Amino acid sequence: MPPAAPQRLVLPDLAATQRLAEALAQRARPPLLVLLEGPLGAGKSAFARAFLRALTGDPALEVPSPSFTLVQSYDTPAGPVHHYDLWRLDGPAALVELGWDDALQEIALVEWPERLGNQRPAGAVTLRLALGEGETRTAEVTAWPGDAAQDALLSPRLAAFLAKSGFGAARAAPLAQDASFRRYLRLTGGPRPAVLMDAPPPEDVRPFLHIGTHLAGLGLSVPEIIAADPEAGIVLEEDLGDALFPTLLAPGTQETLFDAAIDTLVAIQRAAPPPGLPDWGPREMRATALGTLFDWWWPAAFGGPAPEAARQEVGAALAEMLAPLAAGPHVFVHRDWFAGNLLWLPDRAGIRRVGVIDFQTAAIGHPAYDLVSLLQDARRDIDPSLAARGVARYLAARPELDAAAFRAAYAICAAQRHLRVACQWVRLALRDHRPAYLAFGPRTWHLLEEALAEPAAAPLAAALDRWVPRDRRANPPGLTASQD
Repeated sequence: MPPAAPQRLVLPDLAATQRLAEALAQRARPPLLVLLEGPLGAGKSAFARAFLRALTGDPALEVPSPSFTLVQSYDTPAGPVHHYDLWRLDGPAALVELGWDDALQEIALVEWPERLGNQRPAGAVTLRLALGEGETRTAEVTAWPGDAAQDALLSPRLAAFLAKSGFGAARAAPLAQDASFRRYLRLTGGPRPAVLMDAPPPEDVRPFLHIGTHLAGLGLSVPEIIAADPEAGIVLEEDLGDALFPTLLAPGTQETLFDAAIDTLVAIQRAAPPPGLPDWGPREMRATALGTLFDWWWPAAFGGPAPEAARQEVGAALAEMLAPLAAGPHVFVHRDWFAGNLLWLPDRAGIRRVGVIDFQTAAIGHPAYDLVSLLQDARRDIDPSLAARGVARYLAARPELDAAAFRAAYAICAAQRHLRVACQWVRLALRDHRPAYLAFGPRTWHLLEEALAEPAAAPLAAALDRWVPRDRRANPPGLTASQD
């Protein structure tokens, strides 16, 4: 019988690679040999760490690279496990001194199995990892004991929820993850196309459900909720498709798309917001900007904590700059109203042509904030003339606003958002192990410089000139947008 064809998986981020390792660890029984193939940075070491931590039951287990010792062994409830790195192996014959024959009767992980030569056993589980765009990786798996894709994606908790909801026969495939700890799975083969949101505590899906009900009541296209378990953090929702704005933006389409996004934003802001939304005002905006700047960016950029005087002076400058926003107006603020959270649904009419997702952090704030998110997007270049056109269209739709005051608020929101987000990329890289976001750093810092040139942002500009030299306004040295 010919060997089974490899299963091909798309891993949208490093966390998905780790979940794949944990799924295999759940099934690991001796004898088991796992060969990890792929170039530097593809995730082999990350896979090995997650596998060993899951198998030992110790999420903090130190897993040093065996690149110099060639092998590191661990005691686990499943028996001894051996982690090999054969990059420096001096020929297959040297395996004898590394306990290779015994390891084949137990559990072994092997990085750089190409060095095995004629000692490579048949029938081993082979995982070939390859780099994709950003944090995305692909994996080809052969001889996995079971169904690799579903084992890696669906925990027993999720499988039971799907079965109860009538989607037990559906197949799951990963969708791109956002900057939170939520993950999304596309389901096919069930009663209807659907997306599964997995957001276990400390994530909270109740705001998503509450705000989604509000937006649907305004006539917007938000995902219909098919089933939900709020306590477990699981939501089964309508699949709105793949026509995200970033995939469609081009010289011939961008005006239509941005016009529709602005018209939809105006409709949301004109309606009374739902009860219970948190504030996104000067106090909250100041605190979040100070947090990402001084708790994450500054230590990474300067190698230690910031002087208290810096924190005090920048904090006072932010408070002074943001103070005019307190006068309002105050509306529903999505907080991430940018192209990546909008879908184009041309078969629908009016504002329903714009599908809206990722709205769970909505708050009450100044209407300029969401317009900044859309027209000064840290993730993609937007022509300044298109942005100016968008501001003009928004103001034309809201003649009741004082245009000069709104433009000043727009500059204030831009300065706060770009400072917070430029430093947030560092937090995502260091705390959440998502270094791919650092690729957006240069654009975000550039947008900040443009915002600081506006008169309304003068207090913050002066404080940053004192404490953060212009040549240091960038991703911290040594941090890159790639990680194994």
